[in-house]
Amino acid sequence: MAAGPAAVEALDRYLPWERGTDVRVRRSLVWFHGRARCDPTYSVAVLTEFLSEPDSRTRAEAAASLGLRGDPSAGPVLVRALLHPDREVRLRAALALGRCGVRQAEGRLAELARADREPDVRQVARVALRLLAGSGRGVRGGRRP
Repeated sequence: MAAGPAAVEALDRYLPWERGTDVRVRRSLVWFHGRARCDPTYSVAVLTEFLSEPDSRTRAEAAASLGLRGDPSAGPVLVRALLHPDREVRLRAALALGRCGVRQAEGRLAELARADREPDVRQVARVALRLLAGSGRGVRGGRRP
């Protein structure tokens, strides 16, 4: 994506960010912040805020976008997202932890891989553990398993 700081500034200035805004607009903002070439600290802060969104699809996209950012500082909020009742949020948070290289999450990911009620979440937790074990830092980008 070619969007950079100027595009982010335009979005910040002209698009409504409030929770009352159409959920599709908010989900698009989350998607954009995961992929734009801009200040990673700012984007991680924005995406972290979206992880508390009432809409589960927006939360799941926020977790996936944090994984694309690859910033380990997102670890604590992603670990909390592993407890979310929605399977897609847990799945994307698990993969994001692997991509961000958050080694402190290994125990929680191992528990998820062993005991989550959803087979696909267990599988992705195992993938995240392999990412952590294989690189020591996680990876950025890539395909969803």
